[in-house]
Amino acid sequence: MKLQISHLKDGLHSDHLLDSASAFGFENPEDFADKIAVTLNIDKRGSDFFIKFQVEAKMVLRCDRCLEPFETTISDHSSALYTTKEEFVSDDSSTYLIRDGDSELEIGTEVREIILLAVPIKALCAENCKGICKCGQNLNKEACLCTKKDIDPRWDALKKLKGLN
Repeated sequence: MKLQISHLKDGLHSDHLLDSASAFGFENPEDFADKIAVTLNIDKRGSDFFIKFQVEAKMVLRCDRCLEPFETTISDHSSALYTTKEEFVSDDSSTYLIRDGDSELEIGTEVREIILLAVPIKALCAENCKGICKCGQNLNKEACLCTKKDIDPRWDALKKLKGLN
């Protein structure tokens, strides 16, 4: 995704982008239920651009407990510096090197990183999701009818002591 900057004068600017996931470089756009919304607050100073990103996307994730697909809204923010000064650029920061006189900035990488880092580590369709039984039944849809209880045979001796056998 390219952001046109040739028309920007020094000072503060705002922009709002709404585009498909593939426009931001995502390989699986089917993981998104809608277009990605990006609000940009741009501070241009000379040939440098400090940009604050606010990103919102509706994604289709799979629940980690029941494996059912569900929609969730991912929303996060970040900032990045696009500069002509090589000494400010490092591998571990959100600082990007641009050439003096560039007419556009590549912002797709930053937007992609914001979204990927905002995806929950444990994706749940609901806080009270019951998950899947060992027999494969989705416990959110109906109760499991399996009667097999997996009990470690090493505990049988304790059952005999307690009289549960």
